Amino acid sequence: MKSRRHLLVEALEHLPGGLGEFHRSRLSAIRSKEDELDDHAHAQKEQETIQPSLVKNFVVRLQTSFSQLMDACGEQVVGCYSPEGDHAEKVIEIALKANAGLISLYEEIDGQENPKELENIEVYF
Repeated sequence: MKSRRHLLVEALEHLPGGLGEFHRSRLSAIRSKEDELDDHAHAQKEQETIQPSLVKNFVVRLQTSFSQLMDACGEQVVGCYSPEGDHAEKVIEIALKANAGLISLYEEIDGQENPKELENIEVYF
């Protein structure tokens, strides 16, 4: 893409009369912005090779029975299903349905007995 643009700019510069001052200044601004973006992309690429990718462990719990879901109504629930959330009643509603469940996603942190809860997802079977 950049090489095609370069060829087009060269062709425009060789036109009779050449480029006007406005077009030359715009072209210069575009080239400097491209150079900035290229430098930024190169720096990001180098940083990715330096830092090893982080491997995180997650725990997923599928709660489908009434008692499991009622246990999920505690203070450990985050987001809109928490006791102070906008949809605090949803967990009880899901518990009463025969074809529904709740998936809880936890981030497992080494050395912690209770993983940090990240999200709850309502599922239907």
